[in-house]
Amino acid sequence: MDEQSVKQIDRVITGVFVALLLLGVWHSVTGVAFNRDMLGAKTESPAVDEKLESDRFDRVYLPAIDDLFRRLAPDGNLFIHFDGIDPEKDGKQIYVFFMRAAYVLHPRKVYVAPPEATLTDAESIIAHNSLPNDDWLRLHGIHYVMTFFYEDGQIHRTTRRVETVPQ
Repeated sequence: MDEQSVKQIDRVITGVFVALLLLGVWHSVTGVAFNRDMLGAKTESPAVDEKLESDRFDRVYLPAIDDLFRRLAPDGNLFIHFDGIDPEKDGKQIYVFFMRAAYVLHPRKVYVAPPEATLTDAESIIAHNSLPNDDWLRLHGIHYVMTFFYEDGQIHRTTRRVETVPQ
């Protein structure tokens, strides 16, 4: 390997570490609101209900979010579609769900937009978040599409498996 290649690899590794550091700082200083439907939580505890509905996100709920992605996308890559989700109101959820899915499913890929799209925040994710056709999904090794949408003022989700062989 030549010296230029080594420098490029060093820059990429440094960039990844800086991004992870910034993500950690972001998680520790911000609050994120989630609701029971998004987490798929099953509990009778009023204290947990209150916490899920609050504007403050606690790290103890990360395992529930991580488990959601592990259970609903057990193999292949994942496409997350935010159908009608408002980035002004739910931008933190959009961002955290995308980041947690990417973290949990690594080395598999999580798509919210075409690979060439520049994603910097929830607004840019939503702007590029058109649901592709099944041929595009298959081409990118996507086995599951998870869609978050509003119904009766609540955010709900569905998951569907993409047929790996067209029918």
